[in-house]
Amino acid sequence: MNTEQIKPVQRTCISTFNMIDKQKLGHISSIQLEAFLTKVFEDVNIEQAMCILSIMDIVPEAQINLEQFAQFMYIFNNAKIEILSSVLFYAADTNQSGKIDKNELSDIFRKLDIPVEDSQLQEAMETLSDETGEINYTQFTEYVESIFQI
Repeated sequence: MNTEQIKPVQRTCISTFNMIDKQKLGHISSIQLEAFLTKVFEDVNIEQAMCILSIMDIVPEAQINLEQFAQFMYIFNNAKIEILSSVLFYAADTNQSGKIDKNELSDIFRKLDIPVEDSQLQEAMETLSDETGEINYTQFTEYVESIFQI
């Protein structure tokens, strides 16, 4: 991808990651991420931030690469962190399109260890999706809140 194709938000994410990754290892630790969040965001809740990593299947001792950092920041900057359905939506939206497709919905159920058959996924998609075949934020959060009764 040439630099003209990189969106400003991606460019910012890359430069931020490179700033944290001072040794240019291509990854950062959760400790480095925590230090960055504490320094930049005065009212950050580290426990909630670590919960986001957990939802992303990143264990605390794991190394976080640029792609994972970008997804984390997408969730952190867009989700209403105190609302589980909001965090789940942005965690599921791995292509950062603002909508969730069938594969992304399947992935979030897998990450939550919720067994879902393909027919159940298909039914959910048919019920919830719009004309593009994807689920928007409101549709997803209402669906999740009805399932988990939260």
